[in-house]
Amino acid sequence: MGHQITSPSQSCLRHRPCLGPRSTPPGMWPLPTRRRPSPTPSSPSPRRTTPTPVSLPSRGPHSRPAPDKINLGQGAYKDNTGKPWILPAVAGAEAHLARHPRGHEYLHRFGHPTFRRLAAEVAFGAGSQLLAEGRVASVQAVSGSGAVHLAAAFLRLLYPDAAVYIPNPSWSNHRVMFEAIGFPVHEYAYYDAARRGVAFDALLHDLDTAPPGSIIVLHACAHNPTGCDLTHAQWAAVGAVLKRRRHIPVIDSAYQGFASGDLDADAHAIRLLLDELALPGVLCQSFSKSMGLYGERAGAIHVVVHGLPAPSASEVVARIEGQIAWIARKEYTTPPRYGAEIVAAVLSDPALYAQWRADLATMSGRISAMRVAIQRHLRELGVPADDNWDHVTAQIGMFWFSGLSAPQARWLRSERHVYLADSGRVSLTGVNEGNVRRLCEAIRDAVATV
Repeated sequence: MGHQITSPSQSCLRHRPCLGPRSTPPGMWPLPTRRRPSPTPSSPSPRRTTPTPVSLPSRGPHSRPAPDKINLGQGAYKDNTGKPWILPAVAGAEAHLARHPRGHEYLHRFGHPTFRRLAAEVAFGAGSQLLAEGRVASVQAVSGSGAVHLAAAFLRLLYPDAAVYIPNPSWSNHRVMFEAIGFPVHEYAYYDAARRGVAFDALLHDLDTAPPGSIIVLHACAHNPTGCDLTHAQWAAVGAVLKRRRHIPVIDSAYQGFASGDLDADAHAIRLLLDELALPGVLCQSFSKSMGLYGERAGAIHVVVHGLPAPSASEVVARIEGQIAWIARKEYTTPPRYGAEIVAAVLSDPALYAQWRADLATMSGRISAMRVAIQRHLRELGVPADDNWDHVTAQIGMFWFSGLSAPQARWLRSERHVYLADSGRVSLTGVNEGNVRRLCEAIRDAVATV
């Protein structure tokens, strides 16, 4: 069966005939067919659950005048006074750009070249053999959500009959975006509510029984919403299943550096699956959280090519970049410039880069300190929990999956002006030294009352 690929610069790039999605040799990317993604969402999966809300309703915390309200719904970092924090590294980059303005011209359709190159180095490592051999196609995206959308649209061209599997639970936009492109979306087990941890045996079973060649969405670190990450040994076991079943990993990396405070530690899953295990896959990368650039929409999509000698891989990489840019061309033409300029300035200046790593440690450290404080206060107050609140500090990242029920969350909103999602997900960015005790007292009252 012959396949074709189209790009903005060429109406049709022909390649040697290749195998279809189900029989493609491991490490090989089939070229897209001319079939277009269906705009009609698929029917719901029988295992579908209610998505975890990303934020609270607009009539919630911002419209209430209560001076003691605590907003635990927003996924944006705040300092210990509850104020937004401009990272010193970002402030330094903006000062540099003010002294050396770059202008406001359109970017290339692939995005900011320095941003793309250095963003890939952040993800795969500056000494990555993948990058040295030119095996990574990188295109700037409209932050992480834009990268996920481009990944869905690109994979729909390559694997029109594949199914997508997302963790249960997951970021709610994962399902929405893949279904909007036309993929059937199913769930694989991830969270064990009784143990308040990863349901690892069930997770492996679901991945092992998914149809061969399925698209598997994974969280690189700081799983949203549970905060429960896999261990290195568990990632290795997942990688073995993905390789044996010839699944396609789509890794969503929204919190690299923010989870542990260390960029390399948080990139373990990315480098294991896409480099060491040589899985062809897609990485969706965002700098919204790690640099506090929420409104600047700085992100990238990276597609890794294996199974070909380096010269041939470079040719395929160029074609993939053209295909992704062609998808983007129909939607927004070129990506935003200013956020990419900031990221490029931080990553290309040794002093700013060192400052950024220190900033990541500051943010991660404050969040970890709030976990310890919450756990201590809940224990001091005698709030009952089957694990004595061990899970608070066992989880990692911006969110605490508290185990509070939807009725308890509603009671906290109405009676204590504590705003969290019905799922019990708490954004720890809204917790600080000034309100942590009051939060824990409110939780005590909710548990006792509801």
